[in-house]
Amino acid sequence: QILLDKNKLIGVVNEAAFSPAPIGTIIKQDPQAGDVVDIGTTIYFSVSKGEEIVNVPSLLGLSFEEAKALLDERGLMVGTVKRDNDKTIEKDLIMAQEIPADTEVAPATEINITLSNGPKEEEVTVPYMIGFPLSVAVERAQLAGIKINNSVEEAYNEASIGTVIAQPLSEGTKVKKDFIVTITISKGPLEEPEEPVELPREVDYTFVVDPTTFSAVDGVAIEVYYLRAVITVDGEERDLFSEYHEVIEGLVTTTYPAPSGSTYKLYMDALGRTFQIGAGVIQ
Repeated sequence: QILLDKNKLIGVVNEAAFSPAPIGTIIKQDPQAGDVVDIGTTIYFSVSKGEEIVNVPSLLGLSFEEAKALLDERGLMVGTVKRDNDKTIEKDLIMAQEIPADTEVAPATEINITLSNGPKEEEVTVPYMIGFPLSVAVERAQLAGIKINNSVEEAYNEASIGTVIAQPLSEGTKVKKDFIVTITISKGPLEEPEEPVELPREVDYTFVVDPTTFSAVDGVAIEVYYLRAVITVDGEERDLFSEYHEVIEGLVTTTYPAPSGSTYKLYMDALGRTFQIGAGVIQ
C-alpha cells in the first residue's frame, strides 16, 4: 500500500489463488512491474490463499476402478498397488490405504493401496489311508480336511475287497483344504480261469447176455433175474442200468450210452444172490 500511495496508484485485490507463498502474499499483478501507467491507474492483484488442501477419501471396500475414479475427482492419484490376504474383505476390493481417510494432502498426492486376495487358503496334511477299508479311509480324510472322490478306482489285488491299495499323494503331503483325491480300492485277487475239463466222449454200448448159460445155481433153476451193469469213470463206480428179465426170453441185447474208455462189470441178481457174469472196457 505504501508503494501504491507513493506512486499515486490504486490497488485492488481481485483474486485469491492457491499458492505455495504465504497467505496474503501478492503472487500476480496487472499491469506488470515496469509498465508505464497514468497517475491513478488501478493495479489489480492476485494474492495467495496458501497451498491447496485436499481431504483424502476412504477407499476401503472399493474396487480399483472405483477408487481411481474417486481419487481423480479430488485431484489425487493411485500410487503403489499391493495385494494381501484378508478374511473379511472380498477378493479384488481395497483392504488398506497408506494415507488414512480425512487426511489433508496436496493435490496430485499418490495414495498407496492394498487389494485383497480374499482369505488365505488353509493347508492340510494328507493322511495315510492304504490298508484301511474305504469307510475308514473316508473318515481319516475328513478328519484331515481333504475329500475322497465319489468315483473311486478299483483294481485286482490280494488285499480284501474294499481295502485301499493306493493313494495318489503320499502321507504328509501338504494340500489346500477340501482338496479332492481319488483312491484305489481292491476288488480282490484276480481269479485265474479254470482249465476246461474234457469229459469223456459218450458212446452207445450194447450189452449181450445169454441167460441160459447161468440157468441154474446149485441145481436150482433160475427163472427170473435182474441184469445189472456197473461202470467205473475216473475211479468212481456208478450203476449204468438194472433190468428185469425172464430166462425164457433167451438172449438179451440192451444198449445204453456210456463214457468211452470206462470199464464195466455185468451182474446177475437171482435167487437172492449176485453173480458177476462179465466185464470189459466200453469202446
